[in-house]
Amino acid sequence: MNQFDKTSAMSNVDFSTWMGINNVLQGYADSLDRGDLNSILMLFTPDAIWDYSPGFMRQGHEAIRSFFEERLQVFARTSHNVCPPTVSIGLESGTYESTAYFMATHLLRDESRYTVWGRYVDVFRMTPSGLLISRRGVLTHVTEGTDRKYNLLARKND
Repeated sequence: MNQFDKTSAMSNVDFSTWMGINNVLQGYADSLDRGDLNSILMLFTPDAIWDYSPGFMRQGHEAIRSFFEERLQVFARTSHNVCPPTVSIGLESGTYESTAYFMATHLLRDESRYTVWGRYVDVFRMTPSGLLISRRGVLTHVTEGTDRKYNLLARKND
C-alpha cells in the first residue's frame, strides 16, 4: 500500500477553503497550458514534494522547476482539464487533502500526441500567500500514446 491508497475520513470544509483549493488547481492547469513556469511554481510551497511517477519524487522549487523546464521543451501545446476537487481536513494541522480527476492531452513538438487520465492527490497548506500545494501525487488510470511510466491507481484485481 502506498501513500495514495489511504482514504482519509471526509471532513467538512467551508466553501471559501474549497474554492481556494479549486482555484489553485484550475490555476495550475492554466499556467501549465500557457507554459508559464513561474506561475506554476507560485502554486507550490518552497519545500513542496512532487511525486509524479515511480522513482520520480522531487522536492523543492528548483527540483520541480527542472522537471517542468525539461517537459515544456518537449510540448508544443497541452490541455489540462481538472474536475472540481473533493476536499477534506488534512491529517497534519493546518493542511487540507484534495483529490481532483484530470485529463491531460499533450501535443509534442514532433507532432505526436499522448493523453493521460487520472487524479491529482494533493496536500495543501495555508501560507501567508494563501493555500498552496505542499505535496502533489499523480495517480494515473489510463494513458494513450505514451510509454511513460506513471503511478497507477491500484485496482482490486492488481
